[in-house]
Amino acid sequence: MTDYLPKNYQEPKLPTNYLRAFEQGDTKVRIMSPMIRGWKFWVEGGINPATNQEERGRMIYLPEDAKVDPHTKPRFFWGFVVYNYKYEMIQIMEIISTQIKEPLMGYFHDDQWGDPRGYGLVISREGVGLKTRYQVRPYPNSDISEAVQQLYKDANIRMELLFEGKDPFKESVEVDPKAVERS
Repeated sequence: MTDYLPKNYQEPKLPTNYLRAFEQGDTKVRIMSPMIRGWKFWVEGGINPATNQEERGRMIYLPEDAKVDPHTKPRFFWGFVVYNYKYEMIQIMEIISTQIKEPLMGYFHDDQWGDPRGYGLVISREGVGLKTRYQVRPYPNSDISEAVQQLYKDANIRMELLFEGKDPFKESVEVDPKAVERS
């Protein structure tokens, strides 16, 4: 036996702008935005109409009322802008698992919890593959810090751009300076 690489070694993972797959254990987030809902599916290579560049493949997002070809194996998702406490960053969280959606619906419709922008969530993951299980717990929260609010504001994320094949983080809104002066 060698100690060249420890048996329990795992490569470090860097966070991305998207929270799609939850890590083992607890993920603590605060929803910052309204929800978007729609369909997502993978398409093999071709020209991306948004960038006019060749791609190996890409994820397509369509609004929930769009007609979707079942042969594309679409998955229905909920999307939110969240603050991830572990990484101290703003991300887009996509949820496709009913194990997460069903308890969230209960909290959203509960008079004591309601709008999820008023409290935090802990999403716990255990297991791998078909044995993966999720639990969702809300936690009462005081006001969001000014630093987190500013981080969210500065990110200027436009979730609707997912449906146009564009990056919600990179596309900024062009502001007419004359319009700002008039307001």
